Amino acid sequence: MAMNSILKHIYGPVSSWRLGISLGIDLLSQAEKICTFDCSYCQIGRAQAVPADRKVYVPTQEIVRELKKLPKVEIDYLTFSGSGEPSMAKNLGEAIDAVRTLMAKPVAVLTNATLLDMDDVVTELALADVVAVKLDAWSQSSLSMINNPAQGITFDGIYQGIKRFRQKYHGQLAIQMMFVPENKEFAEKMAKLVLEIKPDDVQINTPLRTCGVSPLSQEEIFKIKGFFQGLKTVSAYDVKQCKDNPISIEDTARRRGSMKLKMTTTTNKITFHPDNKGINVPHGTDILEAAITAGVHINSPCGGKGVCGKCRVRIRHVHEGAPLAEGAPLAKGSPLPVETKTTGLLTQYELSQGFVLACGTIPLTNIEVDIPPSSRITMEQILTQETRMEHLERVVSRVETGVNEKGEKGEKGKEVFSHTPMTKKFFLKISPPTMDDHTSDLERVYREINKIAGLGNISTSLSNIRLIPRVLRDSNWQVTALMNRDNEHPMLLSLESGDTSCRNFGLAIDVGTTTVVVQLIDLNTGKVIDTEASYNRQAHYGADVITRIIFSHKKQGMDKLHQGIIDTINDLIMALIEEHQLQQNEITAIVCAGNTTMLHLLLKIDPTHIRIEPYIPTVNFMPLITASEMEIKINPHGLAVCLPHVASYVGADITSGVLASGMHESDEVSMLIDIGTNGEIVIGNKDWLVCCASSAGPAFEGGGIKAGIRAMEGAIQRVEIDPLNYTVKYNTIGHVSPIGICGSGLIDTLTELLRAKIIDQSGNINANLPTKRIIETEDGLGFVLVWKEDSGEQEDIVITQSDISNLIFSKGAIYTACVVLAKKIGFEVNDIERIYIAGGFGNYLNIDKSIMIGLLPDIERHGYRFIGNSSLSGANYCLLSDKAMKIAEEIARRMTYIELSADNSYMNEYTGALFLPHTDMSRFPSVTGQW
Repeated sequence: MAMNSILKHIYGPVSSWRLGISLGIDLLSQAEKICTFDCSYCQIGRAQAVPADRKVYVPTQEIVRELKKLPKVEIDYLTFSGSGEPSMAKNLGEAIDAVRTLMAKPVAVLTNATLLDMDDVVTELALADVVAVKLDAWSQSSLSMINNPAQGITFDGIYQGIKRFRQKYHGQLAIQMMFVPENKEFAEKMAKLVLEIKPDDVQINTPLRTCGVSPLSQEEIFKIKGFFQGLKTVSAYDVKQCKDNPISIEDTARRRGSMKLKMTTTTNKITFHPDNKGINVPHGTDILEAAITAGVHINSPCGGKGVCGKCRVRIRHVHEGAPLAEGAPLAKGSPLPVETKTTGLLTQYELSQGFVLACGTIPLTNIEVDIPPSSRITMEQILTQETRMEHLERVVSRVETGVNEKGEKGEKGKEVFSHTPMTKKFFLKISPPTMDDHTSDLERVYREINKIAGLGNISTSLSNIRLIPRVLRDSNWQVTALMNRDNEHPMLLSLESGDTSCRNFGLAIDVGTTTVVVQLIDLNTGKVIDTEASYNRQAHYGADVITRIIFSHKKQGMDKLHQGIIDTINDLIMALIEEHQLQQNEITAIVCAGNTTMLHLLLKIDPTHIRIEPYIPTVNFMPLITASEMEIKINPHGLAVCLPHVASYVGADITSGVLASGMHESDEVSMLIDIGTNGEIVIGNKDWLVCCASSAGPAFEGGGIKAGIRAMEGAIQRVEIDPLNYTVKYNTIGHVSPIGICGSGLIDTLTELLRAKIIDQSGNINANLPTKRIIETEDGLGFVLVWKEDSGEQEDIVITQSDISNLIFSKGAIYTACVVLAKKIGFEVNDIERIYIAGGFGNYLNIDKSIMIGLLPDIERHGYRFIGNSSLSGANYCLLSDKAMKIAEEIARRMTYIELSADNSYMNEYTGALFLPHTDMSRFPSVTGQW
């Protein structure tokens, strides 16, 4: 044990699948890592600010002294790695020579290659027997997303540096590649880059140690290896590692992934503006976590991993009592009173103004924080208009509530569902017992119910039986029975004093990834009373389902996600109760629709295997449960049900959409499209239904787009560009100054750029046009939509070349899914006569422009029909009608799911769709000749 205190800079030996038995040498040896990267998968922890120059952290003689004190160990390599980037140490070359001479063992260096533009670094690395360089990205945007580099580090600089090093280096060069969910789809592109380098071997890794990113499966890694034909490859799954036997278990574990920030028991106060909310948090709590705790909404699509750059905030107080005036730069050399990650996601101007990322910044004292408009989560255009009072007949038109006041049987060709709500109330006047009538209390209740409804054998719970004697006698034998609607298995849910039969309400709930909509319905009449909508509080932990599944693996992650959605729903219910002066017990039934992940998290069911091949959810058909089990604040005896899923990425919202559209009972073949991060497609008619999901990415929801935001106030939603002088007209949600571009605005922008010939059909920006709007950006060329003087953010709003590429990738994925699914069942997509567009985003689509860029099939425009929030509509039907519920279950069973990732034709079709609108213009006859 005494040996451990001597070895401060040597750790291991450890079993390495890349190098055998390796003894680690840490030339940095800091409490926190010093690195030019802050990778999303890093197991060590937060990076300190990177020094401007290399320096000596640990003298070479200290390393030599420790090696001489080392007990006898059997090793294959001496490896320079540890608590950061080893090339940051100015004495790297000297140390390599010294340890090789002393130990007579080969030397390896693990480097991220960010300093290969420095001649001295190249010279020193060349002394090693093995150099393993990191390459996890394929572009600047992916480098920022995965590796989070320090300011000024570029992908091109790293890649060209590795190629130059390969030409000069005579040792063994390995490329180490970490594959995570964010880059696995680009393995083929990355393999082509590696082939140009011609390394001696390729080390294909995935994060098998505990970190914030889940590993890829063995099957996924095997598939990735297939792209590296002609190269020597080894993966983390290929080699059986020997058992580690480190000299210091604690010290080795610290350098391999257990480093934690030092926490103290002190607290700091953070005040958020413009909310003017303050909260005291323990030292070590970052600004994003503090905001969540305080109920302040900050945009964080990546779930706090620091890779999206959307949670930018401005530190108002530079030091205690000295506020930083709006628009004023920091005084030169004036430090912010925070500890913050180095990031390439903020411009030099933003840094000079005191901006930081909320997810990577810890206050060191009391601070005040400004949240700019683009970082705030404000109410989107949540699609509830079809549920508002003036549109009620459109929502309930398919539920027959006794006598239809219009005398109609619903839409032509669509069946009207009988009015059989999920719970019913019966007012009972029960004859008290006498000496001549010894019937038990419970049997008296059952007898009276059967006089009214003739339900037969009724059951109830023990807790209800215990209450019956008191309730009957306290109410003078006049009570109301709450029953389920299952006539085959009738159940008495509760017994209430007096006549409450006219007060029975239910909730239809759309549990969306971004927003939650709750609809209050009178179960007696089938009428919608009101609708409330809000952000899903889970959005704090990630914008998409994959990010949330990953977050669920963190400590208390599942609890936070589950509580987030439960609190969101309960707050909306309380708002409805207060608005309409209801009692909590008067709400007795809930039906929920949503995607598979959202409903798993709602019920606190492990969603892990939804995202792991072969992509299997825990459950598709959820059982009927009580509201108390679900922790929803209504009548604790009330019933709750989630509509059925079809597959991991075709959820209950799609089942609900098919039900609401009526396509399942039509003679004609029609298609349903729900556009989001995943594009879900259904094709079919009354005889058959097939479906698929395509990973479109978050571009249409503002993710991965420099100026992209959700459909909130200040978002540009409509764009026109004059092809003669390139002036831009736009309008925003709320008619306020623009702060970014939402999905419908992005589709407009892409179409207008194409029409004005600012981009060609490949999406490339024409740099030679006579306009100042074309500028150079960090992501290539860009086109200025809004000059900074007109922007609500005081900076230009630009669509970049990288943004355009991401949009083309996304639109290509949706269109390709439509084409491949249609061909699977023997159809050409343009032959489908009816296409239903579901969801909030779809309701704002411009069909002509969507067809022009190749997002939607080119069919007759009257063949398109918007069905709005069909997830909510379907939940409404199932709440009010037992027959609708049975049909929803039948729809889910009938739908055949096609896994596109296993379809060889998908990639061929997808390649053709990466063009505006397509490489095969015959598929878009109405578009030909429009530019």
